[in-house]
Amino acid sequence: MLFLSKYIHLNPIDLLAKGQTLIEYSWSSYPTYLEKINISWLKKDFIGNNFLIKGKFSVNLYKKFVEHDVEQTEENIKTYKGLLID
Repeated sequence: MLFLSKYIHLNPIDLLAKGQTLIEYSWSSYPTYLEKINISWLKKDFIGNNFLIKGKFSVNLYKKFVEHDVEQTEENIKTYKGLLID
């Protein structure tokens, strides 16, 4: 599930306008995970519980996990797609 979350949050990378970041993409829950906006119905505990520091969700840990190797996104997305069950 962690890599599915990463895949979903990286998926719009090709749709971003020049200079736009993943956090600014309006159809993504990624800003909620980074605590930039609040979507009240979104329950991020299932994923968030894997990124705790002293019992509290770490935005930085999750951001590093998602954005690690972003420059290799095309290759990573192909890998993640291969891991998904159709």
